Amino acid sequence: MLKRAIVQLSVVLLIAFTIGCSPKNSGEKLVLNDSTKNSVEQLSELIKQNPQSADLYFDRASLYMKKGNGSSALNDMLNAVKIDSVKSEYFLLLGDIYFSKLFIAQAISSFEKSIALDPKNIAAELRLAELSLYLKKYQDCIEHADNALRIDKTNAKAYFLKGFMFKETGDTARAISSFQTAIEQSPGYFDAYLQLGNLLALKKNSLALNYYDHALQLKKDNPEALYGKAMYYQENDSIDTAGKLYQKILETTPDYKDALFNLGYIHLVYKLDYENAAKYFNAVCRLDTGDVRAFYNRGLSFEQMKKKDLAEADFRKALQLKPDYELAKEGLKRLGKK
Repeated sequence: MLKRAIVQLSVVLLIAFTIGCSPKNSGEKLVLNDSTKNSVEQLSELIKQNPQSADLYFDRASLYMKKGNGSSALNDMLNAVKIDSVKSEYFLLLGDIYFSKLFIAQAISSFEKSIALDPKNIAAELRLAELSLYLKKYQDCIEHADNALRIDKTNAKAYFLKGFMFKETGDTARAISSFQTAIEQSPGYFDAYLQLGNLLALKKNSLALNYYDHALQLKKDNPEALYGKAMYYQENDSIDTAGKLYQKILETTPDYKDALFNLGYIHLVYKLDYENAAKYFNAVCRLDTGDVRAFYNRGLSFEQMKKKDLAEADFRKALQLKPDYELAKEGLKRLGKK
């Protein structure tokens, strides 16, 4: 019934906003000032004046991506590569746009084109490593990460991606080693500290706390790091400390579902405070109407409070969500219901 949040890799696209300059047809160089680079309207006006400027389309596509307008960004980049098809950075951004729209095959093709135009394009190798991890093509992930490291052996993200691949394939020792190397190359790598904390916490190794604390130094009161630390204490029977950390999470992130669930669990199982347990589980049920365990545990809290009708309703809700949920079936039996 205890919930440990598993931090998954988000394939975050690190879109480069390389603002270039393009010559007009007359040969005069366009100079974009800061206000121009931040204005879609101004870039659009320049494109009207210079419709064959691939760089202007690239600049506007970058800005559209920053604003979350992937469709407009895609149109601009298709125009850019139609005008100029030999710039590696164009295909890098095009790949980012395709992936943001989950056009996976097109994204891969674009990143591969970017590398073909510039074999030392580390960013494109790392994008392909991320995509391979996303697709669970682990050997491809390693290959592209290693390609990046052959270009730059100090690249922290390449080691991080290898670490995540090893973690997903169950090679904990190599995962830990890779995450540690990522930190050696980039001491401010928050996600690597977090992953090391999570892996060592699973081993009940107290060094996990050191890594969580390092992560919290980089991002004060980060809920994921606080949650990992709280889970470590909870799983090692320091219940009061865990509870305080969960409460600390809720001060800044009141809808953090896993913290609410585990506070409910602590009140239900350890403190025998069924009223407060029900309140925490109720908060989870409001946030996620499909959380089977939250409905069951709220029902269990009601059962302990002798509120049989409410307990029955929650057990039935749990079975509606998951018909083979044995704990809910047993709960109904205890209440004398079928």
